[in-house]
Amino acid sequence: MMRRGSSSSYNVVMMNMAYNISLLRLIKISSAVVSSLASTVSVPIAVYFFTLPLPYLGVASSLPTEFEYLRSSHRESIKNSIGLNSS
Repeated sequence: MMRRGSSSSYNVVMMNMAYNISLLRLIKISSAVVSSLASTVSVPIAVYFFTLPLPYLGVASSLPTEFEYLRSSHRESIKNSIGLNSS
């Protein structure tokens, strides 16, 4: 017998299983490097999508300042590594 509110935890478990199965399938048809890149890229994409106004979630939250700081500092480190910094 399922208690109230347990359907949301069931959905989380099912989504987690689907995500893990899709990564395992990706390893099977390609390489571990491609799978690692796919899982690495999926986190920032998920962060961005949760800032959008989604149905049933109400008002979307804004990106945290740490996320913006990391993005700008990463951009600066890339510029420095390839010599595009004007200083």
